[in-house]
Amino acid sequence: MFRYLWKSLVSSKAVAFSWKLFHDRIPTRSNYSKKNVLDPNISINGPLCGDNVETLTHLFLHCHEASNVWFHVLKWLNFGFITSQNLFARLECWRGDVRDRKLQNDFWLIYHGMIWFIWRTQNDWFLNILLR
Repeated sequence: MFRYLWKSLVSSKAVAFSWKLFHDRIPTRSNYSKKNVLDPNISINGPLCGDNVETLTHLFLHCHEASNVWFHVLKWLNFGFITSQNLFARLECWRGDVRDRKLQNDFWLIYHGMIWFIWRTQNDWFLNILLR
């Protein structure tokens, strides 16, 4: 998996973010809580839905907002939509739908774009709440 990740023709910033994502090294409330960095009075639930603990899997796959993004992009690409248990499974299922080697680069561009979009949207939404 990582061999394909590092060979993708996207910006190094996007690849580095995805690498951190797959190693659970991005700042989520769950990670902050494990390291005792988060104030105990702050909820560890995700800011977009508030329903579940903000883990990588929830934030990028199972949150209603993230699922909606995946659904619409996969529908646009005419891919099947399967709710994956984790990001590796999602990537493997989706990558398996791309048979043409020439389309592999396009696949990585869209995948990285979706991951970055979900991350930025969550952060922008949270900042708007804090600044009110």
